[in-house]
Amino acid sequence: MTFYNAQAGAAQDYGNPFDVVYDNSAVLDQALYEGSAQPGTLTSVNVAQWRIRKFFYDANNNCCGWRWADGTTAFTKDWSKRATYTYTAF
Repeated sequence: MTFYNAQAGAAQDYGNPFDVVYDNSAVLDQALYEGSAQPGTLTSVNVAQWRIRKFFYDANNNCCGWRWADGTTAFTKDWSKRATYTYTAF
C-alpha cells in the first residue's frame, strides 16, 4: 500500500500485511468486492478466513461508499461466497 507524503514530496510504501483480492466482474450492478486475509489464504470454497467489503456506485459511476460483508470486519467470510452476503455498515 503506497501513500503520498506531502512533506517528503514522494510516495512511501508502508506495506500491507494482508493478501488482497478484487472482483469487479459483476458489471451490471457495478459491484466491486475487495477481500483481505492472511498471506497464503486460499480463495476456494469453505475457507472462511476473509474479510470482504463491497463498494457501491451512484448513477454517474462514482464510488459513493462501501459496506462490510454481514456488517463485520472480522476475518470470518468465505471469498467464494462474496455475492451471497448482506453488506451493511458495522
